[in-house]
Amino acid sequence: MGLRLNPPRMDYSPIALAYTWVGRIFAICGEMILPCLGGLWLDQKLGTRFLSIVGLMLGLALGTIHLIAIVSAENSVNKQSSDTAHRERLPPASDDSTDDPGK
Repeated sequence: MGLRLNPPRMDYSPIALAYTWVGRIFAICGEMILPCLGGLWLDQKLGTRFLSIVGLMLGLALGTIHLIAIVSAENSVNKQSSDTAHRERLPPASDDSTDDPGK
């Protein structure tokens, strides 16, 4: 059950890419902060002292998992584009075996 993320396309304008990353950063910050705030609110309502810590740990775990998924998706897109660019620069392979140094 992995997260499927749609990486930003490189043919978008720079401002569109920037907005995409701003949205991702805000989503990760929300994932990290909101569980802690929810735990703090529950601590105040229930008179406990541990739910904010549980929320903090849960938020850090969720944010870290999301961040790893985003970086993995971005790396796979970058690797695919660099492999394609590298193949386009290579000369075509020749069929003759004159490259053998033993001859």
